[in-house]
Amino acid sequence: MKLYIITGCLLISVFCFISTLNAQSGWSAQNSGTTEGLLSVYFINTTTGWASGYNGTILYTNDGGNNWNPQTSASTELLNSIRFVDANNGWVVGSNGTTLHTSDGGNNWNPQTSGVTGNLKSVCFVDTNYGWAVQLDGEIIYTSNGGINWIPNSAVQSMRSVCFIDTMHGWVSGNYGEILYTSDGGNTWNPQVSGTTSDGLFSIYFHDAMNGWAVGSGGYSVSTTNGGANWDYHFTGTSAFLYSVHFNDANNGWTVGRFGSILYTVNGSLNWYNQISGTNQDLYSIYFIDANSGWIAGNNGTILHTTTGGITNVEQIPGEVPTNYQLAQNYPNPFNPKTNIGFRIADFGFVSLKVYDVLGREVVKLVNEEKSAGEYEVEFNPESCIKYPVSGIYYYQLKAGSFTQTKKMILMK
Repeated sequence: MKLYIITGCLLISVFCFISTLNAQSGWSAQNSGTTEGLLSVYFINTTTGWASGYNGTILYTNDGGNNWNPQTSASTELLNSIRFVDANNGWVVGSNGTTLHTSDGGNNWNPQTSGVTGNLKSVCFVDTNYGWAVQLDGEIIYTSNGGINWIPNSAVQSMRSVCFIDTMHGWVSGNYGEILYTSDGGNTWNPQVSGTTSDGLFSIYFHDAMNGWAVGSGGYSVSTTNGGANWDYHFTGTSAFLYSVHFNDANNGWTVGRFGSILYTVNGSLNWYNQISGTNQDLYSIYFIDANSGWIAGNNGTILHTTTGGITNVEQIPGEVPTNYQLAQNYPNPFNPKTNIGFRIADFGFVSLKVYDVLGREVVKLVNEEKSAGEYEVEFNPESCIKYPVSGIYYYQLKAGSFTQTKKMILMK
């Protein structure tokens, strides 16, 4: 990625905007219809999803979360984790060894005998037969027949999260930075060195056999690019506990936690940036179905949704369709604490508007999607996307088709 910086005298044409945008967040709140804490959320496509939580709560939506409807679980337990493999077959696990299964999309939830009595924190299924769950007391349980029979795999340290990518390869994480790996479906578990022995790893997620991440207490994350043979330790910029992590590919991911914390990365967790959640409720679970569509579940019935990957919404400005491409100078400039960036698009196509620091490192994607021809404006607020925003020079670059333009802006604090 090269940034070409031109010094000297620049002649800049000024856009005449007839409206402005004060974007606060790329996340919007959905009405869950409950005040119960929601501990897990899972979607199988952009419209169909479920959430589970306190006092046996299970919610269902078939319209992307515009409407959430309660389902009857016949349980009053904490339902910590929910997972579906298709529109019909799903499982939820919780306290007191609770395991429930549905084969009709949640219209009916039926108890299964887990064989344990502790707090089951996480469940993962790779198809309608093979699944695993982990217990806070250290038990790992396994099924090869959809939960009709659950078999203890291992008694280990306190486990909090499980992730399998196929029937053979999986990882679990837990207290004291413990990570275990199996390549034989859980018959044997081998420890991996996470790089921490003091932090609890509350959530683990693998995108593929090589790339994985775990997050937990103290605002720390660990990552691997070789299946866990080596884990790298990262500080995310927050001291808040992080409860859930999800990645769409090897680079782009999100994590959520206490006090409404949402962080995201574009480089595999080397750097984490804030996204505005609009809430101070604790956020316990995050899931994305693609690069743009994601949901978060949290305390007090909180459900958040994004269609932009959490990136600040962009508003099209009414007026004639432009005949050329152009990137306007931000205003005000210099700025504190925020500024507006306008641009023109002459044809429908994929548009990218990114901000970089003086070293050429990506700070945030303001736009990263297809756009119709028109004039647009977006707000850039460093406080919402940079861990420690400092005064100085930043660059913003527009790419649309074969058009590329870069401009300089100055933050003065």
